[in-house]
Amino acid sequence: MKVGLTVTTHRSEKIRPNGSILLDGFFDSFRRSNFKYEYCIYVSDNESTIDYKYPSDLNLKLISIEDQSVKGLTGAWNLGIDAAYKDGCDIIWNFNDDLELNSSINVFIEHIQNTPSYPLGIYGPLSNEGGVEAPNNSPGPKEGIRELKVIPGSMFEVPNGFSFAFTKEVYENFRFKQNEFFPINHSMNGGDGKWGGQEGYFSLISSNKELKYYLINECWIKHYKFKAWEQARNLYK
Repeated sequence: MKVGLTVTTHRSEKIRPNGSILLDGFFDSFRRSNFKYEYCIYVSDNESTIDYKYPSDLNLKLISIEDQSVKGLTGAWNLGIDAAYKDGCDIIWNFNDDLELNSSINVFIEHIQNTPSYPLGIYGPLSNEGGVEAPNNSPGPKEGIRELKVIPGSMFEVPNGFSFAFTKEVYENFRFKQNEFFPINHSMNGGDGKWGGQEGYFSLISSNKELKYYLINECWIKHYKFKAWEQARNLYK
């Protein structure tokens, strides 16, 4: 089984001067996690202007985006997810880069494989900063897994986008179009489909009752939550 880990980064003096430090921390924490599955990390570099030397000891693929104003954060996520799918990854796990990973990411993958609805599930970890009113919020890990009761058209119990995973079957069955999982324009994008609204799409596709949503309580990830995408959004208004 192959796991595609997708992460979006941006480094610039104007928007995100600490981008290199955050990416270093993300990679270092991944090393310490001793991830035990076959993997590739797909890095969507969203129009960075500060050079960065990518590590040679990790299995990485770089996706360079020339103009982030065209499709924003949503476009960067879509590119990484699609690249992982096309490479034959069985599970695709999307991350922000302002995260500190740990060995519980191994438990996360193990639980996905063992859930009754596998492979039609969307999964999230717990975090100190899981998003405003998001079910991911927790001061620490808990036991087991929790099925979320996502209601179409409501944001109640929708997993936050800072970190989520799904199988290739979810991508095949619920993507917006051939090469893009998330649409930019949809009824629950909050008027901001380039830089936000991804969780709203999770709510919309929950109308298909075969799709299940879970939190893997035993996987807890520290989130620094710098939200630099808000500065990018404001820049391109």
